[in-house]
Amino acid sequence: GIPWKTLDALDVILAQKKNTRAIDVGITNDKKYFMLLNRYYSTHERLQIKLRYLSNFRNWNLTDYIDNTSQTLLADNSGNASFNDTITKGDARLYSILPVVKYGGTLIADETISAPDTLHEDMTIENGATLFVDSTYTAKGNITVKNGGRIIGGNNGQIVFINGKQLIIEGDVQINGTANNRLKLFYEPTTDAGIKVKRGASLDISYCDIMESVVGISTESNFQSIKIENVNIVDCLGSGIVLIGPINRHSEDTPLIKNCKIMHCGFGISAANISELVIMQDSIIDCNMGIYVSHVPAVSIVGNIINNRNTPELPGIFMLSSSGNIRGNIIRGHTDGIYLAYSSPNIGGNTIEQNSEHGLFVDIGSIPNLERGLAGALPLVIAISGYNIIKDNGRDGFPPISGD
Repeated sequence: GIPWKTLDALDVILAQKKNTRAIDVGITNDKKYFMLLNRYYSTHERLQIKLRYLSNFRNWNLTDYIDNTSQTLLADNSGNASFNDTITKGDARLYSILPVVKYGGTLIADETISAPDTLHEDMTIENGATLFVDSTYTAKGNITVKNGGRIIGGNNGQIVFINGKQLIIEGDVQINGTANNRLKLFYEPTTDAGIKVKRGASLDISYCDIMESVVGISTESNFQSIKIENVNIVDCLGSGIVLIGPINRHSEDTPLIKNCKIMHCGFGISAANISELVIMQDSIIDCNMGIYVSHVPAVSIVGNIINNRNTPELPGIFMLSSSGNIRGNIIRGHTDGIYLAYSSPNIGGNTIEQNSEHGLFVDIGSIPNLERGLAGALPLVIAISGYNIIKDNGRDGFPPISGD
């Protein structure tokens, strides 16, 4: 091969045995674009082009502007990569070669954000690749994670989505921080869903902080599975979490929301048309409504703190055409602690107090089980039904009415 010119970030080599002088190479001043011209008297049309000095990043997006096609090239440890193309005699092709994590494209091998950086266009993570985020990463494009892809937060890792961009889940995906290094995801208030789980996709997310989108995490119908653990969702105008069924049940895993903190959102958790769901040990603070479930026949709402310190507007738990267990929760500061419509769950071991209208409101078509029922053996006995503490509700002067 013959090196054309050594540059700070890019060097083009034409890997030919002879007649290399029939190929002209031009590179723009910003070193983002280069053109190859195959002269009319050339004896070669099928070329191998080698690129050098692709430093700092592994994944590079090569775009051919003649065919409007792109591919990802992987630089080796020395910063070298190559590709093949055909340029007919007397013709030319214009290319760009840019880092995927800066200018978008497809990430097919692991990459690390170790210093503040910006993504300017949409990026897809696939082929089982992992994006490690150890610094501030500003996303001006959507980030789509496909089957097997992961985003892992490290020390000071955060992604700041702007211009309404979001994290999109397609396939079986993990988004994780750690207890000591939580991954922070910031959004603009106009982003409709910070994390959107598409049809057929599965999300396992833990130790993340999601802030300021309209909805923190949202699914499309026919998602496959979801596990949300140790996630903080703060200042979402709509809901912290929205799960929309039915579920595309290729997985036996029950959807799980556990050990999460949801604060200052319109609704904490909303779920509809799902066969089963576990909401466990979450703190839902200063949300207009804590938990809304509709047409969920087997929901377990267990060990949560649902506390609204603002002016009461809506119930702590609203259950419509659903059943299951409401057990061991603390519910304060809403209009009704629990509101049931066409729903007959087991209600046991809850503390329901200081709600403005009613502790428990049993509306049409509902027959909850409040009889005393225990499970387990000493010393681990739990109240399945009954044993509720319901006190100091209706403090705003609402008299008892039918169904109270």
